[in-house]
Amino acid sequence: MIDKRISVIFVFLLFLIVLVYPITMSQGEVESWGEQTITNWSTTRHHAFPGISRMPNGNLIVTWCNGTSHGSACKDSARISTDNGTTWESCFNVYSGSCQNTDPQTVTTANGTIICCHGHQAGGCCPVGSTAYYDVSYDNGTTWHSKGRMNPTNESILLVTSLKLINGVVYATCSDPYNGYGATIMKTTNNGSSWEWHGQINPATGANDEWDFLPLNNTHWIAIIRNHPPDSPPTETYWADSYDAGKTWTNITNVYDKFNSAIQDPNLNWLNKEERIIILHGRNYTGGCGASITNTAYWISSDEGQTWTNYTVISTTPPNCGGSGGDCGYTAFVSLSDSEGLIVYYNGSITGKSLIKSIHVAYNTTNNNILQFLSIAGQSNGTTICNPTPTINWTVVTNTSQYHLEIDNNADFSSPEINYTGINQWNYPSNCDINATRVSFTLPTGLSTYNKYYMRVRAYEKE
Repeated sequence: MIDKRISVIFVFLLFLIVLVYPITMSQGEVESWGEQTITNWSTTRHHAFPGISRMPNGNLIVTWCNGTSHGSACKDSARISTDNGTTWESCFNVYSGSCQNTDPQTVTTANGTIICCHGHQAGGCCPVGSTAYYDVSYDNGTTWHSKGRMNPTNESILLVTSLKLINGVVYATCSDPYNGYGATIMKTTNNGSSWEWHGQINPATGANDEWDFLPLNNTHWIAIIRNHPPDSPPTETYWADSYDAGKTWTNITNVYDKFNSAIQDPNLNWLNKEERIIILHGRNYTGGCGASITNTAYWISSDEGQTWTNYTVISTTPPNCGGSGGDCGYTAFVSLSDSEGLIVYYNGSITGKSLIKSIHVAYNTTNNNILQFLSIAGQSNGTTICNPTPTINWTVVTNTSQYHLEIDNNADFSSPEINYTGINQWNYPSNCDINATRVSFTLPTGLSTYNKYYMRVRAYEKE
């Protein structure tokens, strides 16, 4: 299905109060708002390389490296949010060690285990003899257990830049260009009990450093990769395709011209699956390790990565992030709803203080023909309603064949009680009436009374 417009969110009660939240956006574009500081810096703390994911209980966990400088960030710290990133609870440590840690990334496995993987560097900016370690939590992040190296027989996994759960298997994007291993994939099929080698992009191509991949389907995966060592000025950002679910990679091509930039630490995610919109967010760079940085930004693709538009700067380079001591960005993403997500990143300096920030991002709809709430059971917003199967009215969207309605007692629509797709006069002849300006739909299934509900409607067409 292809969503044509993401509409409005209403809140109503059965014996309830109706609260209406219209959303007006522009189709094919993305808006960002609500920048927030997650960790406050001080003159002695260095917070960097964040990761973010959703835990089994629905809460968010953000992780980052914590130390006094870039080379002494020996702890992986975390904070938890119970309200989709609006507020954050007190900081705690996932891991404490004696070496520099980088990129603590988390993921929840199929059985509810949370895995946190992090680089464990021997020291310096481009260390040799470093490896990646991981920790697990079985109780929604309350306690953590160190499990050791991801690859006990080979230390050459320097960084883990992302973790993805795909069909019950957790895949880790790893890199170590300094020891000839480049961009590799490790996987665990037993919820973190052990890891095994899955695939690799040929390091001889130059596509061999920080990277990320995204499955387009069960077999076709795409990837964006940074090269190492970079040329000066940098003119290389690589694309690769895999047609066997990440085991082997082909079509390794320099796509610098797609972005007019060399991408560092790319991160690929679905922003809106039904629209097949991919969001790439990372940071630009103008050189190698310790080089000057430009802006933290993202791009959007509506055609599975063939073209990229909607370049948007998340944060401009702060004064202490440039030159030989600069290092900032390193974005991570978590989905908040079908079309909205939260990006976390860091601003700061290798040699001094830095902090973790977040910003909301959402796929937008057209500003014309926006779906607007009209009434529920003939009543306006803020009204108490007693009918468990009310008639809901909203404005028509032209050139649209059907609508999708969700009603949930959770604001994040995590478990909708009502989920009707294909709403039109043909699929629901007894419940749906559409004229030139409004859609009128009577719920076929009743809701429980004395509850607060959230509602959203979407207009879409089938492919």
